[in-house]
Amino acid sequence: MNDRYPLLSIFLHWITALLIIALFVIGWSMVDLPRGPERSATFALHKSLGLTVFLLSIFRIFWRLRFPAPPYGEDVARWKIRVGRIVHALFYVALFLQPLS
Repeated sequence: MNDRYPLLSIFLHWITALLIIALFVIGWSMVDLPRGPERSATFALHKSLGLTVFLLSIFRIFWRLRFPAPPYGEDVARWKIRVGRIVHALFYVALFLQPLS
């Protein structure tokens, strides 16, 4: 069994993280924009990037089912593994609930 994530898994992780950071920055700045074409364009960009993250998340789920995470080392405490899995699941819940809200 391989002890590293596949390169596509790593790429999906980082592109999703960067898009989420971009969504936060755009979302934070767009509420102060005056009504007009710039505000409309910013809202459209925000929606497009959000949909992209949503679709990437769906792809990531299918990819993860096909290529599971590498095993943990024997020196990792069981509680840390459990907490890590819970946090990971909560991130996925957030990735799906946020665009649907």
